[in-house]
This record gives sequence, structure tokens and C-alpha cells, in this order.
Amino acid sequence: MVISPTPGDGQSALPNDPWVLKEGNTFRMWFTRGDPTTDPIHVRVFEASSPDGITWTERDGGPVFGPADAGPGGAFDDTRTETPAVVKLGNTWHMYYSGCGTTVGGCAGVYHMGHATSSDGLQWTRDPLGPVLIPEDGSNPFAWGLFTTAEPGVIVKDGTIFLYYASARADVFLDADGGFITGDAGPIVRNRFGILVATSTDGRNFTTHQGGARMLALETPPDITRAYSGYSTPAALLRTDGMVEVYMDLVSSRPNGSFVQVGLARAVSANGLNFGPAQQLDPSIFGVGNGGWTSGEILAPTVVQDGNNRHLWFSGFSELVSWETFGGGIGYATEQCVP
Repeated sequence: MVISPTPGDGQSALPNDPWVLKEGNTFRMWFTRGDPTTDPIHVRVFEASSPDGITWTERDGGPVFGPADAGPGGAFDDTRTETPAVVKLGNTWHMYYSGCGTTVGGCAGVYHMGHATSSDGLQWTRDPLGPVLIPEDGSNPFAWGLFTTAEPGVIVKDGTIFLYYASARADVFLDADGGFITGDAGPIVRNRFGILVATSTDGRNFTTHQGGARMLALETPPDITRAYSGYSTPAALLRTDGMVEVYMDLVSSRPNGSFVQVGLARAVSANGLNFGPAQQLDPSIFGVGNGGWTSGEILAPTVVQDGNNRHLWFSGFSELVSWETFGGGIGYATEQCVP
């Protein structure tokens, strides 16, 4: 781990959700902390810097961004501000984040996409107009965009912001007898997760639809075993050759309807909209079941290309046996790349 659990903002909080950019000779990371033993869990954004991507110094003064004041009517992000993704467009820094709170179901899985701006990437101002993306209305549960708009990954390509995000639609799973409908059991309907994309030229107003449907960038291919039910926590990289890479984690559904993030993958696109097949990263490195601090989940990749080196940071958590032994943090890997 390059960032481990430490007391933060008055609580023993696990680091998660890294997002890294390189500015000059310095790597800058925005990440989150939240204490999983509290109810509700409040999640805030912190910042750290590093000369090499391995040794990090957290910014003094606690979080740089956090949940909104609930006020008399509540706010969509008054409980958690998760998965920050930061990009600079012109002279303005933009942060996109997963926000949940009083007005969006109390963080019961439903997130709206929050937005904040800054002149220096340090002092952030919450968007007074509210979220930039919200879920579809649910009138068609099998259309992409249902349930959540969360986990942003962002780049600027040719003056346009490409915002990748995780969302869902309903999907029919095989039942216990191996069919969709049997004499005594109907179809099992659960969420299928995919990576959607929206574009903006000003950082605030996004185009989310194409041909009447939300723009889908990546989904897992059909799989009758349902080993993976989709992708989440995308991170985007604009390569020096102009190609776009999206990194994401693999989501595996559990029989009880919950899900776990169990591996990492990446896909490549020439235009940022249409991607080739996703390829899983080495599961012996980026997979659960290998013991240690990533034995329970591995997720939230973020990538920087620096010359011929590609730097990858990611989150991991141990298996949840008890809160006393539960742990996690932010890890690091690197590879040489062409380009």
C-alpha cells in the first residue's frame, strides 16, 4: 500500500477512491476517507502529493471537500462525497464525485453526480445548480441509466470533457433450475452494471443521450454463468498517441443481490466513445483471493502515463470477518508502455 489507514478528520478512516494527475514534477492525488463502523458513513475528499507516485504526503488541514450542509430539506450529497475525479479545462479545475444523502434515498445505492470547481485544485466550490447527472426516471428498467449515476472518470480530449461513469439497468439472471422461467420460479431480475459516457464543452452541461438512449461505452459480454455482472469505477487515460484507455473494475453479483468488485480490466478507443473488448488485468496481481489487504475487493483504478511508464493506483479491502480485522488502502503498480 502507498496510502494506509490513518486517523483522519477525527476518525480512523480507510483511504479509498484514488484519482491521480501529474502536474509538473509532482503527482497529485484526491482520495476519500470514511469510517465503515459509523452509521451513516460520512465520506470526505482528501488530497496528497508525491514526487514519485509511491511516497505520499497528505495535505494538512483535513479534507478539501465534503458533504453539504443538509439544511432543512436535505441535500443530494449531505452524507457522502465519494470517488472524486479531477480535470482541468482552460483555467478551471473541475471535480466530479458520487454524491448521496437525504434526498436520494439515504445512500441506499442511489447516487447523483456532483460537481465542484476550483482555481487551483485546492479550494473547491460546490456547484450551486446541483448535480450534473442524475439517474433515468425508471420508466423502462431495462434501459441504461437506471438506479445510479456514479463513480466518474474524466479526461479532456480536443477541448471536450469525456465523463465516464457507472450506471445500471435491470437484467434477467438464470434461476436455480438453469432457465429463465420454471414452474415455480420466475426470472431473477438484478442490476447489470455498465460504463456510460457523457460529454461537455463547459464542464457543467453534459450530453448524455445518443439516438434516444444513454451513451453506453462498455458492458460485459453475455455470460450464462453470470461470473461478472458488469463494470464500475471507471478511470480514463488520454494516451500520448491520442487513443483513450478506460480502466475499470469487474463486478460480480452475489446470490443475495449484492455485489463485489473482484478484478481490474481496461479497454481502448480511438474516439473515446466506441471501445474494443475489455481485457482483464493480471488476476494474480489485480484480483481477489490472493490473500492480504486485497483479499475481499479490488477496485477504483486511476492511471497516469509518464513517458514510457504507466502508473496505476487502486483501492483494496480485506475480507470482512469483523470490523476489528477489516482493513484496506491504496496500492500502486507500474508498467512500461508503447506508446
